[in-house]
Amino acid sequence: MLVYMYQASLYCESCGEKIRAELTAADKVPADPSDEYSYDSGDFPKGPERESESDSPSHCDRCDVFLETPLTSEGEEYVKDLMVFARQEGRNDAISLTVWAPFYGFTVEDAPRESED
Repeated sequence: MLVYMYQASLYCESCGEKIRAELTAADKVPADPSDEYSYDSGDFPKGPERESESDSPSHCDRCDVFLETPLTSEGEEYVKDLMVFARQEGRNDAISLTVWAPFYGFTVEDAPRESED
């Protein structure tokens, strides 16, 4: 999924375009929005582009849609750990089980087991 970065947050393509339109309407657009080197992402959204690998899944900071972030190996372990926690807590509706695990192709068997010391 393509994302926009603005004010240290990530936005889905739809929300990023809406923010750009709002700023443009408020006359807060950089001189050349196509030259992303000419302005800071704190002033105007940059993108859209594919998000790079992350240590955790990302969601749009405006509408909360899942951004389908590629994960590092640490990110994969993070999701699997949250899957275990959700199962232990009886939270079958947890996002780690309902959204992230299916997207990343994880099953309950992929989640690490608690040690039995």
